[in-house]
Amino acid sequence: MHPREAVVERSGQDGGSVSEAGPIKALLVEDNRRETILVVEDDDAVRHLVLRILEKSGFEVVAKSLGSDAIAYFERNGATVDLLLTDVVMPEMSGKVLADRIWSMDPSTKVLFMSGYTDDIIAKRGILESGRQLINKPFDGAQLVSRVREILSERKVS
Repeated sequence: MHPREAVVERSGQDGGSVSEAGPIKALLVEDNRRETILVVEDDDAVRHLVLRILEKSGFEVVAKSLGSDAIAYFERNGATVDLLLTDVVMPEMSGKVLADRIWSMDPSTKVLFMSGYTDDIIAKRGILESGRQLINKPFDGAQLVSRVREILSERKVS
């Protein structure tokens, strides 16, 4: 980390936390626009921090606190969403239910789940199927951006 970059850490309601560090640039998609991430996180502090990390990294970010708001946004703008980044456990609907609804509209949508719960708890409770892309909280800005880039760089399913 560069000496002028600070790490800011926030705790989420599910016990996880995220931290922010330095600027990283995002790649442009084929039509020369910035990649768009739809972030769905019910914890205000975590949502705002994730939004800041991704925006500083050059991504276009749309942030929602409710799954229903994310679905409404996707219905109008789904073609511009390159990745859904959603918390797994939320009060209105789970990240899994949200992703299923998004996939019913566009099965090729890339999804990254985030959670403060361990992989074991998620698997034992059947919250999320194995094999899904998951980033565990706490994570720092570089880890988040790295995972987002990794998923975005995967070939599109045809």
